[in-house]
Amino acid sequence: MKPFAPLSYYWPSYYMPHPPHPYTYRVPNLPEADVATFQQSLKVIPSTMQSATLFIQKANASPALIKKIKAAAQESKMSEVKRLIRSTGVKAKIDVFYTPDYIKITFIHPDSQFDCCHVSLNIRW
Repeated sequence: MKPFAPLSYYWPSYYMPHPPHPYTYRVPNLPEADVATFQQSLKVIPSTMQSATLFIQKANASPALIKKIKAAAQESKMSEVKRLIRSTGVKAKIDVFYTPDYIKITFIHPDSQFDCCHVSLNIRW
């Protein structure tokens, strides 16, 4: 067996200093931030959050509802899952996605002209 020599023995490393960078960078002047949309979204989001809170409260109070939602999801009955969620009194539009591990319910503000905010609940089941 041949003795092992370090790699630097075959390929010596040399220190090569880098010259100073010839270019200077300047930060461009950015326009002032427009916060109108952000403010409008913040005014609208409480009603969307109320829908999410209402669903959580009704679901916590009714184990039978939770069981029906999961059973409908296991049978891939998306319209039934949405109907059951809406039956809690939710006013916002909803979008539902589920896997065997969790359900994701997205509450969407009902104003179609101003699609500003969605509140999503990812609930493990």
